[in-house]
Amino acid sequence: MYFEVNSATSRVISLSPAITTPYKLGELISSFGIPTHISASLVDNNNKVPSIDFMWLQKGFVISKISKIGSPIPDLSAELLLGGIEGGPFFVTPTKLEDIGLWTRMSPKAFVPWQGYKDFYFYCRDYTQNYAPCVRPKG
Repeated sequence: MYFEVNSATSRVISLSPAITTPYKLGELISSFGIPTHISASLVDNNNKVPSIDFMWLQKGFVISKISKIGSPIPDLSAELLLGGIEGGPFFVTPTKLEDIGLWTRMSPKAFVPWQGYKDFYFYCRDYTQNYAPCVRPKG
């Protein structure tokens, strides 16, 4: 079990059980309902490593897709595998988007309301450009 503590308040702000099995996004939606928000970005702009976090804000639940250098842009479908060794799940205490900074260094601007199965670039935000939509590559 991994946990994170807010150093200013000494409160536990996230828990992550040691679950190594990935989950399909469709299975999570069947169990928890649709996610409230998604954060998609290209970490390390030189290598364009896709990163995705799905959040069920009122439930305090987050699960991620961790990619490596050279990974293709993932297809956001019911079959998308999430979690595993590094991707969670995480149980977090913030239940309001404006409090998300208690758990992550990302701005609330990084989280886009879930609008169904769209492509990665629909949700992608460029944190180096004040969270403007990512530029879709030509071709």
